[in-house]
Amino acid sequence: MSNKIINSKVDKIVSLKECSAGTCVQIVNLSKVKEKSRLIQLGLLEGEIVQCLEHLPGGTVVVRKGRREIAIGAKLAQSILVKPVDGQCNRKRKRWKLRFGFMKFI
Repeated sequence: MSNKIINSKVDKIVSLKECSAGTCVQIVNLSKVKEKSRLIQLGLLEGEIVQCLEHLPGGTVVVRKGRREIAIGAKLAQSILVKPVDGQCNRKRKRWKLRFGFMKFI
């Protein structure tokens, strides 16, 4: 028998700049960010789940939160710490639908 160690999925914390395109990540730490108030205005808080869409030339990272796409500069993306999460980016949100004059969740 071989002595292989089977690793369960370990949450590796990296900067937002290092995440690959298409991955869902959870924001872990914003303590080193100077523009923290601007990120809070954009809805990027600790614990929020976002999807890393693409890396633009110059190091800019584009993320999606809900229906919004937000471009984050290279220095700011380097200071945001994230960890990968599985399949939570594509959650369907409940929507209101008007039916027969009444609002209901669908």
